[in-house]
Amino acid sequence: MLILISWLVATVSVGLAYVIAGDIWKRRHSIFFGVSGKRLRMSGLFGEIFIVSAAAFMLYLIDRVSEETSVGGILAAHPLFSGVVLFVVLSAVYIHGVRTALSAPDDEKRPLLMTYLVYGIFSTVLFAGLASIVALMVSEAMADAAVFSARSEAVVTEIAGLSGAAPDAMTSGLNMAYLDTLRVLGGLESSMSPAFVFAAGLFLLNLLIRYTPLRAVFVTNAVVLTYVTTFLAIVIVVGTGIWVYTGQYSQFLDEVLGGLTMLRPAFEGAPAEYTARYADIWMRVAEEQALLGFLSRMSEEWGGVAALLGVIQWGADRFRSREAVGPEFEASRAEPEK
Repeated sequence: MLILISWLVATVSVGLAYVIAGDIWKRRHSIFFGVSGKRLRMSGLFGEIFIVSAAAFMLYLIDRVSEETSVGGILAAHPLFSGVVLFVVLSAVYIHGVRTALSAPDDEKRPLLMTYLVYGIFSTVLFAGLASIVALMVSEAMADAAVFSARSEAVVTEIAGLSGAAPDAMTSGLNMAYLDTLRVLGGLESSMSPAFVFAAGLFLLNLLIRYTPLRAVFVTNAVVLTYVTTFLAIVIVVGTGIWVYTGQYSQFLDEVLGGLTMLRPAFEGAPAEYTARYADIWMRVAEEQALLGFLSRMSEEWGGVAALLGVIQWGADRFRSREAVGPEFEASRAEPEK
């Protein structure tokens, strides 16, 4: 609800700002693009609404897949810090707006001053949304790491506690420990979801910017923007994956295998069915520990969606680069941006 209300406030404020500015912003910030040989003009309002809508939708998705934290939870946990940051941003936005209005021609100063007073709400909400995405991803990663540490330690302790038991009781305990191991690994999949959702959102945004009329919103920087966001998505996913694999996933399974090694002498003279089950669990854990096992597990759900959108973007870029015709859309602005 907080995200929806913020989005409504941002869209209403930016729409009202364009109404107040009237012809001034119509001259300065209209978007021109060509389609089928015709030169068309679109209000810059649509581009700004698209940007804040994309940010709000991405924040909503990340908030939904985050199991340990939320936007509301972060604000409730850090009210003073959040308030100070919001005040600093609000002050910077309005100082910039007032200075811009006062530097305009005399006949534009008053309407622009009123415009930026309203537009400042949009700018502040947009910045707060982008900052919330970063804060939510970092907070969720830290919370997931703490939960994983507690759960993994419990599993390792559970395996160590089987030492000295009879083969049948030890095998039964190993079965339960193996199920708990899979549950802990399943939690790691969820910890990667925010990064995958962020990457999927950037890939989808790139497709919309490159291959729809929205390309005109970003003028000549459309291609550069998609390259930057693609690189950002890859860095975040790869960086998060390396951190999860080396610092949590592989280390946990290494400790599980260490616990299984300590139990091996007890199974060497045990009945065949107990030995076979011990060997089966060992092999399954060893396969999970391999990098291929990690990638296979992480490619499910949101990981698969991000990978699919990434492949679609890559394929579309390769196909477009081989076309003999020029770009379908060309864009320019009458004057520089705000």
